[in-house]
Amino acid sequence: MLAVQCLAQGGHAFETERLRIESQRSDDLDAMIAAMDDPEARSWEGWTTFGHHDFVRTATLTDERRRRGDENLVIRDKSTRQVIGARWVHRIRDDGCYIGTVIAAGWRGKGLGTEELTATLAFLHGHLALRLVFSETEVGNTASQRQMTKAGMTQMPSGDMRTLEDGRSVQTVMFRSRVNKPVGSCSRWPARMAQAMSNDTPPG
Repeated sequence: MLAVQCLAQGGHAFETERLRIESQRSDDLDAMIAAMDDPEARSWEGWTTFGHHDFVRTATLTDERRRRGDENLVIRDKSTRQVIGARWVHRIRDDGCYIGTVIAAGWRGKGLGTEELTATLAFLHGHLALRLVFSETEVGNTASQRQMTKAGMTQMPSGDMRTLEDGRSVQTVMFRSRVNKPVGSCSRWPARMAQAMSNDTPPG
């Protein structure tokens, strides 16, 4: 079972064999941006001016997002505490969320993405009691698809066309992780969303 700390200053932290994953602090944003500033990440995400626009909007956890139950996680190398990636959790329903991540260029191809995703799914299902977790990637991003499959996620029958910040329209593939009866233990996290979202969410 994954051991999760509820931090005194708010947020969470948990560890894997090689990683420490913890809630983003106010001084983490610059390190997160520096870790993800590479052409491959820009291409997959469609970022035109890195450090601004989509990534900063995603990485900035506003009070409204906190009330809804969103969570931003910083991925650190366990031994050095260097920021090597970021994971964001976007709550879309009382029992479900979308997740996304970027791992820094020099740390890819080492199995760290699968290690982090496996632990994050355990955190979301087993600590925050979310029944459904969704994630999507481009059809051409086979490495991301392999990662989600290895972590136990299941590909859904269809994806969507998504327009990126740079104007490209790409076909996506949707993956889902589902547990029937999640058992959460976090009393600080809102059991229900502060506001209703639209009905345009994936099926359970």
